[in-house]
Amino acid sequence: MPLLSILFVVYLGVASLLALRNWRWGPLLIVAAAALQDPLRKVHPGAPAWFTLSIAPIFTAMVLGAMQHIPDWWSRFRWYERPVAKAILVFVAGMVIPIAIAFQYGIGGLKLALMGGFFYGTALANIVIGFYYGYQAAQLRRLLAFHAIVTAVMLIGVPLESGNVFPDWLAVGTKAMGNVWIRYIPGRQVRMLCGFYRSPDIMGWHATLMVMSALMLALISRGFLVRLFWMALAGWGTMGTFLCGRRKFFYMLPVFALTVLWLNRRQLGRFAPGAVLVGILAGGAFLVVYERVGPSEDVEVYYFATAGETVDRMKAHSWDTLVTTFTDPAHGGFLGLGLGAASTGGHLVESEGKPRTWQEGGLGRLGVELGVPGFLCVLFLVWTMVRRMFRVSRILSRSQDPDAKLFVGVFALAIANGASFVVSGQVFGDPFVGFYYSLLLGSVLAGELALEPASEVPSDSHSAAPLRQPGGREAPFSAGGG
Repeated sequence: MPLLSILFVVYLGVASLLALRNWRWGPLLIVAAAALQDPLRKVHPGAPAWFTLSIAPIFTAMVLGAMQHIPDWWSRFRWYERPVAKAILVFVAGMVIPIAIAFQYGIGGLKLALMGGFFYGTALANIVIGFYYGYQAAQLRRLLAFHAIVTAVMLIGVPLESGNVFPDWLAVGTKAMGNVWIRYIPGRQVRMLCGFYRSPDIMGWHATLMVMSALMLALISRGFLVRLFWMALAGWGTMGTFLCGRRKFFYMLPVFALTVLWLNRRQLGRFAPGAVLVGILAGGAFLVVYERVGPSEDVEVYYFATAGETVDRMKAHSWDTLVTTFTDPAHGGFLGLGLGAASTGGHLVESEGKPRTWQEGGLGRLGVELGVPGFLCVLFLVWTMVRRMFRVSRILSRSQDPDAKLFVGVFALAIANGASFVVSGQVFGDPFVGFYYSLLLGSVLAGELALEPASEVPSDSHSAAPLRQPGGREAPFSAGGG
């Protein structure tokens, strides 16, 4: 094993121990591991796929650490977020039939069920973990800032690939993966870049998350130079979003911007001028960076000439796909094809009699795995969480506290990701993407509590009875700990 790979494995071991000791360090350590895994995988002989699961030991240690320091973590979460907890249990019950169907495919079906169970299980557990994590707003802000800065460094690989600066360096581009990403449109060949990441999808998602996080931090930070730094970073990240060649990520930015303005509509007169100014300056930074890196006429034509297809594409990958999936047994049928059938990497698992899946949109991928009963359980969970997060954002949007704006911004980020998921759910099968997104979803739920500090901080290891806060609200856990 190469020395760099050995050092990476050592890092994973040390990071896991640190996350077990203090679970709140886990997300930061996972962000670092997710950044390192792709370039190290590409320079490792054979580019083994196990690198994509590198965050698993750190995540496991983080969950165990959280359970150790908050021993009654589920009962406390259920006490405070009863509707969401109930919806999670309904969704778990909805996976029973898909698991049973997966078993009929033999050993391959068992592997698929394990893959799907791991994906859904970690996402559900991470929503709960995110609820505890988001209780400290400063901690959530540090996570967003850390991810943005780490991604900014990783995006250096994009101009290196675009300019063919180091043509023999396997860490840049997809030479090590044995493929080249090209999108064909009439009269054009759109070159899709990924830099240090393993694919344009992964790079585009990280870059877009970085842009949205940087814009939020520019809006809530104090000091001109600090705000200027985040706006410059947003411009740098937009370069990555643009050159990845994936429209869904580029279109996430206006969805995010409009959602932020709509969620803050009660204070639009006070909030909008600053938000628009930040957006204009960040856009200016992008134009400067884009000109220096080297404009791509093919990408520009692809994004803007095909913009009119967006609505039809969303319909095709959502409603039309669901109708075909649920009404045709060959494509899923009423009960679906079983848990894990559309999981990322599931096509590599040999299973007896399982049809190949073709659904690209996130809704279709859920439908083909879970069937109508399981899909309805998903809708119930999504509806419950969205209602709860809307309630939190409605309350926080009235506040001038920067932390309140932070939680509202994270909710807007979640909505933008949801819109992208409807069009194409492939990237959400990545372990880190699923981890980070579900953590942020859970964090939004804690927004209301985070701005009402307890009069007395309880210990994590004490009884499950939440502490009554001023104004009649209770704190479900310690603000410190572990």
